[in-house]
Formats: sequence, structure tokens, C-alpha cells
Amino acid sequence: MRRFSVYIATAAAVVYGALFLFSCASTSSVSEGTVPIASVSDYETELIRLDGARLQGNIVRVAQLRELSAALIEESQNGNESAKARSLAMLGRLELIQGRSDLAKKYYEQAVSLDSQEIQVQILFLRLEEDPSVRFACADVLLYGNSTSEPRFVLEQAIASYQLKDFRMAAALFDTAFAGLTDDFRSAYGALQEYAWKMRGSTGGEGSEPSVSDYIASSELTVRGMLMLTQAETTLLQDFTGVRLLSSQELFEEVYSAGLIPSSLAVEGGFEIVTRAQCAQYVWTLYQRTHRIAVDYTEKYRNYSPAVHMRTADAESDSVMTNEIQDTVGSQLQKGPIADVPLDSEFFNAIAGCLENNIMKLDGNGCFNPDIPVSGSEFLVWIRAAAQ
Repeated sequence: MRRFSVYIATAAAVVYGALFLFSCASTSSVSEGTVPIASVSDYETELIRLDGARLQGNIVRVAQLRELSAALIEESQNGNESAKARSLAMLGRLELIQGRSDLAKKYYEQAVSLDSQEIQVQILFLRLEEDPSVRFACADVLLYGNSTSEPRFVLEQAIASYQLKDFRMAAALFDTAFAGLTDDFRSAYGALQEYAWKMRGSTGGEGSEPSVSDYIASSELTVRGMLMLTQAETTLLQDFTGVRLLSSQELFEEVYSAGLIPSSLAVEGGFEIVTRAQCAQYVWTLYQRTHRIAVDYTEKYRNYSPAVHMRTADAESDSVMTNEIQDTVGSQLQKGPIADVPLDSEFFNAIAGCLENNIMKLDGNGCFNPDIPVSGSEFLVWIRAAAQ
């Protein structure tokens, strides 16, 4: 089962712990884009400054640690349960900075009993795991357990990638995290980001790997971009990659050999521009595999009646097209419910599956536009919907 089987034996308890923390939280996918957090407290500003220095191997003055510890101990005795949990968790992180994991665990046990949803408690939970590969996977569980995107979890993934020396991924994740964080975080961890970019450039050279942000901003997404966004934004490929963060070349080879992308998208080594139809085929393959469903939509619509229609972009709650639209598409309606994708198309089953499961939508005229290139932002919406 590749390297994933090695990690999962040691990671299982930790990941299930993460799932337990979020048993009462929303299970909806991460919202589009990162949501900037509010300004952090003076205590957290000092904590992340010390943490960033320690991660860079710099000497942290004992006096600074003691001063912050004393303030947090006082804070932990006041306020509501969430405030106490936050202070206790930050005390635990201070102990980790000093290399005292046993004391950090005791603070975690006290903090989690007060408020398991507090962000500092969750970050301490991640930091208590020494293996950065496992930590990255656990951060993924926490990230997708939140109803809104939490950039501090993305930052934890960036740090884990950095420690794994996957500088390409680290650089991209630092970019993504800092886009939703205050300047305090960039000041504390910016040197790690700069080093990741430096190392990324030295290995990649002139044509080095685009960042996740580059792929999202792309108006015409390539196969490799599609795969890299799937790896960065979901866990849909982890059965094949484990918790490894692969380069676009490695990822393309792995996913293609597993039969998850159409042969038509492998002619140029993954540098082809993806059309909407090809994207639907890829997404539907992952969705079917994840949810263990097998539906033949071509057979379902074999005796298609114009009274039944797919969902359109302008009629989310009412899937019946108007008579005017039916007249516009004319005889094509007799071929199937999608005006511009006939039943005998090799892509019909995948497109219909994505439409019926609310992953993708038709336009206002009942058309899918199968040959139009896919943008990075469009794909991001679809792959997140498939991952739910």
C-alpha cells in the first residue's frame, strides 16, 4: 500500500484524536479562499515570535520565556473556559519551545478538557506529534473539519512541509497561509518562507514548479495543475500518495498509473490544457471511488423525456428548464438532458454524474460547454465539492 501503510500505523491514534476534537464541529468543506483571522493578542504575538525563532534554530532567551509564562499562568486562572484553555495551550507551546514535551502534554490535557475547539488547543495537539508527516495529515483532518478555512492550520502544514524538506510545497503553503494571517505571522515565520522559496528555486531553476496560488490564478488549468490542486486542497489522492507531498511530475506519474486520469490527458506528460468535459471525467472518477457508487447515467437517460432536466446554474432550486430554453436547444433535447452533450458522448456519464451530485452545473441555457478550458478557481470549487 506504498508508504502510506507505514505512516498509518503510527498515525491512526493521532488522526482519530483529531476527529474526536471535531465530532461536534461542522463537517462542511473549507470555504473558498482563506478567511483572514482577527488580530491576535499580545501574548500570541510574543508566542509566535518565540516559536518562529526556535524553528529557525535561534537562541531564545530564558527571561523572555519566563515572563510570558508568568503572564499566561495568571491568565489561565481568569475568564471563561475558552480563555483558560487558550492560556493553558499557549503555556504548553512554551514548554515545547523549551523541549519539555511531558509538561506540554499535561497542559494539553488540562486545556482540552475545557475547550477542545479552541484554536491554540488544536495547534498544541498538532505540535505534540513529533513526526511532521503525521502532523501534516492531522492538520488536514482539522482543516477540513472546520466550517471555514483556518489559515493557522495551513501554516502548520507549511511548517511540517518545511521540516520534511519539501520546499516546493512549503513555499506554496506559506504563501497561502500568509494571505489569511496578520503581519505578525509573516514577521515570525517569514524567514522560513524565504528559505523555502530559495531552496525551491535552486532545485527548480528557471522553469520551477508553480505555487498553489499560481495554479488557482490560472485561466487555463493544465493536468498537472489539476492534480496539484487536488493534492493541496483535498485528501482524495492519499490512498495513492500516502501523506507524501509529491512534485507535479511524481504526482502525474502516480495518478496516471492508477488509471485516474483519461488517456487523452497524458499525451504531453500532463501539460495539456484541461477542458470541462475532461475535468468532469477526472472528478467523477475520484467521486465514484470515494463514495463507492456505480451509476450508469447513459442507461438512466436512454429513454429520456424533455420533462426531466439537469440542474442549471440559474435554477439551482428548480431543475426544470423553461419552454423557451427547450425550444432554443431544439432537437438536441431528444438526445439527452444536456443540450450540448449527447448520450453517446464518452463524457456523458461523468458529466451527468457531476451534475446530479451538485459538483458542477449547466449554464442558463442547459449547456455544459464541454470543450471550454477550465480555470483554476473553477476547478477549486468543483474538487472541494467532490471532497465533501
